[in-house]
Amino acid sequence: MQEVIELFHYLPKPMKLNAAILLVFMLCSALLDIAGVMSIMPFLAILGSPDLITKYPALSSFYNYVGASSFQRFCFYLAMISFAAITISAAFKVFVQYRAQGFAQQVSGWVSTTLLEAYLHQPYSFFLTRNSSEMARNILSETANAVDHVLHPASMICAYSTVIAIMFGALLLIDPTLSLVVLVFFAGLYSLVTVMVTPMLRAFGSKSVYYNECRYKISAEALGGIKSVKARGLEGLYLERFVMPSALYTKFKAYSQVLSQAPRQLVESVGIGAVMMMALYFLDTKEGLGEILPLLGLYVLAGNRLLPAAQQIYQSLAQIRYGMPSLRSVLKDMALLSTKEHKESQPHSRSPLQPAMFELVDVSFRYPGAQSDTLKGISFSIPANSTVGIVGSSGAGKTTLGDILLGLFRPTGGSILLDG
Repeated sequence: MQEVIELFHYLPKPMKLNAAILLVFMLCSALLDIAGVMSIMPFLAILGSPDLITKYPALSSFYNYVGASSFQRFCFYLAMISFAAITISAAFKVFVQYRAQGFAQQVSGWVSTTLLEAYLHQPYSFFLTRNSSEMARNILSETANAVDHVLHPASMICAYSTVIAIMFGALLLIDPTLSLVVLVFFAGLYSLVTVMVTPMLRAFGSKSVYYNECRYKISAEALGGIKSVKARGLEGLYLERFVMPSALYTKFKAYSQVLSQAPRQLVESVGIGAVMMMALYFLDTKEGLGEILPLLGLYVLAGNRLLPAAQQIYQSLAQIRYGMPSLRSVLKDMALLSTKEHKESQPHSRSPLQPAMFELVDVSFRYPGAQSDTLKGISFSIPANSTVGIVGSSGAGKTTLGDILLGLFRPTGGSILLDG
């Protein structure tokens, strides 16, 4: 998760504040969830053993406070309170999911804009060694993949881990032995599945990034050179080149989605068996329906919360492993924000220059990675309001010299002088 922390480091302070607020909402949601689950216990306990109303002063006082005319009416009131608690918990959970999704999309928009800024502020020579379709893919596709398959799942892991921790904490207070056995069993089951599918998810994620890049490059070539494509009748060739990477990209993406859902059916089946085993356990350790019914109901309702939460955590981890190559690709280019070239190319206000003489003195230039100079020992002057023609054979460096005059390249040697 080091990459997620690195992305968080880049976020502006308002977004970091939104992330902190979101974590508080997730904690509140977990507390409401456990309150909704625990609210079912008084209803089931009294339903199984009506004499508890007179046995406990608190229940007796509440019975008199609500003015229940009969035992059935009192049970109805308890059922409505429990239902209200569960409903409020569910509604707040929807609100938290909305906030989490909104935050993820906000980050996605900010990262896309920041990447575009990082690219635009690079020197002209940077674009000579980069494919424009690769940069477009990072801005439009890989950013969305990084957020949808890494950042949003990471926030879901935080939310559901909090739910599981608080829920199990409450269950441990009720029956430590049974709760620990259930925790170890299901944790081991999910860990086993995770270890089995992790290598495949990483491989699928890397291949998806590669084939998505191929799709962008082929489509950019075809549409960018559409005149040549139409004139030479190359439509079929480009379509043929596009079909294979597109099919492989969708195939590996489908594989990752199937693997992220893999343990769901297995765990649901095992969960039903676990409920039966708990019922038998309570028959041996508890006395009477009044003790068994509330505990069994509590564990069933808790399982109804815990198993989907565990599945969501597993699914989120699977998505993170699939989407991590996209996040690494994005972070690699976001590092351009801290480069010297980016800082020096930031726009700043300046007064327009009106020189009387533009002069090149012994100017030379060598492209990055080249073994020799493209230009060497160039010296001439251009008076203001004059026209100069640059003549030379193909490859002599006319375009490079023009780019230097426009300020797109910086000479590797010599000087450019204004009025001396």
